Amino acid sequence: MAYKIFISYSTKDIKIVNHVENILKSPDIELFVAEYSVEPGQDLDQTIIKNIQNCDMFLLLWSGNTMQSKYVEKELWMARGIKKKIVPLVLKRNLRLPDYIKNLKYISVYKNPAEHLKNLRNFVISQAGKKSKNELGSVVLTLSALLGGLYLLSRE
Repeated sequence: MAYKIFISYSTKDIKIVNHVENILKSPDIELFVAEYSVEPGQDLDQTIIKNIQNCDMFLLLWSGNTMQSKYVEKELWMARGIKKKIVPLVLKRNLRLPDYIKNLKYISVYKNPAEHLKNLRNFVISQAGKKSKNELGSVVLTLSALLGGLYLLSRE
């Protein structure tokens, strides 16, 4: 199963969103970018809520534009409320994160964008790998239990 990332951003930063999306693209990673992931006629709010609930990581692209976005604020509160892993990418120098997430380790993309985005990709790939191993372990345990149950039934 793919590692699911919800990208929260201001539409004014769509060029940066596209760049981050291109860096993170992988068969094992599923990205939700509302601009491209929501089909015409779909309920935007419900689709966003569902994707935040189902994501493995909430990636916050923090910029001056994002600070002004009421949508991003709602998405962030929701992710925080349901205890999603939030990874802030600070895009501009001297931008403070909101008080309720200021203690989170963030990535200072503005310092060295190429290096920090490469590190982000490596981090995401490692997280996806951990999820795959955990899911595989769960499948093995479930199969073992089923096989054990079948063995016991066959002995009766």
